Amino acid sequence: MYVWNSIKIYIEGRNTEFISNIQKFFHASHVEIPGEEPDIIFSIYDAGEKMLPAVNKEARLIKSCTILVENELNLKIYEHEEEFWYLYQDTAGIWIDCKSNKIVLSLSKLFSFPYYSILLFFLYPLGMLLENLGYFRVHASCIDIGDRAVLFTGRSGSGKSTAAFAAAASGGNIISDDITFLEKTGNSYKVHTITNLVKLHSDTINRFFPKLLGHRFLKSNEGEMYFEAKDINDKEPENSILDAIITLEKTNKKNSSFKKIHPSKVIPHLFPSSIPINNNKFTHRKFILLSNLLNDIQCYNACFGTDMSDFYKKITNSLNKETL
Repeated sequence: MYVWNSIKIYIEGRNTEFISNIQKFFHASHVEIPGEEPDIIFSIYDAGEKMLPAVNKEARLIKSCTILVENELNLKIYEHEEEFWYLYQDTAGIWIDCKSNKIVLSLSKLFSFPYYSILLFFLYPLGMLLENLGYFRVHASCIDIGDRAVLFTGRSGSGKSTAAFAAAASGGNIISDDITFLEKTGNSYKVHTITNLVKLHSDTINRFFPKLLGHRFLKSNEGEMYFEAKDINDKEPENSILDAIITLEKTNKKNSSFKKIHPSKVIPHLFPSSIPINNNKFTHRKFILLSNLLNDIQCYNACFGTDMSDFYKKITNSLNKETL
């Protein structure tokens, strides 16, 4: 049994390689709770076991696309009421039942870089059920400065991960990279991560953060370097409350510049860009959360410069309600 922010997740199956990688990369406590009923059941099978529920005859195809993860993968997504089937040709099949909070994964093969398999076939489908239980994903990296959290969002390649590492290098702590979960608690919003890994491309590390090369890391075939957040943070953030949202735009100037923006300009960036689907029930609940959040949280646009310490200083100024 794993516990993630009080959510109890039971994982079963005989694929020991995949399950051992879950233990490495999933940011949750592995505990024994005899007699406790899980909130989510995640079953993992090899394709030869033929345990994946068949696509319902009344299911409709809601997405067909090709994604690139080491190689091109053809993906078809089917939906019937609160059930979803993610069928990755010759690689994996996933059944997600949002009514019973159950997931079945049928694996044909794993990626050569093990984290990719966990990200695509475990963390992503699990995230759907966590949204069903009130924890909503947004497309943003997140840092903590004295229990106050800042989200960095923007287009792919805008510098979300770089901004997070810039904060860690100057005294802040990284909470999450690329995907952050939001939980509404009273009038506040707590931030959470689902994985203990944070990434940055080796070219960016060599240019801005060469000291990180002294830490242990995993390196993908695409040049991304993955670190455990605890290895580069001064402390593990706990109970961080969201204080600001910053959309990023890269610039070749040395210093960063900030300006306040209308919350409506933030919304398009906050939905996860990986394999999005439009389900009225889930999308409606998320829009309600984001609409309430953006009424309460100050939003900025940052032209992200090359001086990492200057960038961090201006973030701390914003949290102290100074003029950016």
